[in-house]
Amino acid sequence: MRKLTLVVGAAIIWLVMVMIMVLMSVNKESNMANTIVTVTPSAPVVSAGQNFTVTVSVAPGLPIAGMQIDLSFNPQAMRIDSQAEGNLFKQGGAGTYFLPGTIDNVNGTVKSVVGTILGAGQNVTTAGNFVVFNCTALLAGKNSTLNLVNVIVGSPAGQPVPLASFSIIQIQVASLWDLNFDGKVDINDVKIVGGVFGQTGVAGWIPADINKDGIVNVLDLIVVGQNFA
Repeated sequence: MRKLTLVVGAAIIWLVMVMIMVLMSVNKESNMANTIVTVTPSAPVVSAGQNFTVTVSVAPGLPIAGMQIDLSFNPQAMRIDSQAEGNLFKQGGAGTYFLPGTIDNVNGTVKSVVGTILGAGQNVTTAGNFVVFNCTALLAGKNSTLNLVNVIVGSPAGQPVPLASFSIIQIQVASLWDLNFDGKVDINDVKIVGGVFGQTGVAGWIPADINKDGIVNVLDLIVVGQNFA
């Protein structure tokens, strides 16, 4: 009787282990199958008037052959000037069809950006950029969340593929004179200019070079002082 109990107990343990392994395998395959779509600004903090890019990239979990997206943003913080097809569906030299989205800088939307690969049996399994938006930062002190909406990614058979959850990305528009990005121009920003006073370099590469003439001097201190809050 004792031997039978041990055998039954061992069988139960083995069955539980098999079930755990199966569940782990299913979860792993499920995660691998998720296509990841991300939206990434070229910088998380931009200055008013600065040009920057927002890129929508895709990491396929399964072979894909086309997709569409909408994008929403805060029109007080930024505007979208233009858009260009990325390399996602052009990999391997395949032909593509790209339909630019309708940009609405009043309401802060880009609707129906569409792209697909052309050719029988053509598909993509390697990560790439779907679309790149060229943008301009507007009002200092404003933030914008970049939201992906109505995202559909399709397989070569014309079926939607499973998507991972989208990450929430924000950009902050800072003042040209708010050098520490704390939302105000004060003595701390003056100290930043003073701390690198006399430094030279390529024009525009030194944050404290406010007037972008290649040297940090009294002219930069004057500009910060004139915008002192």
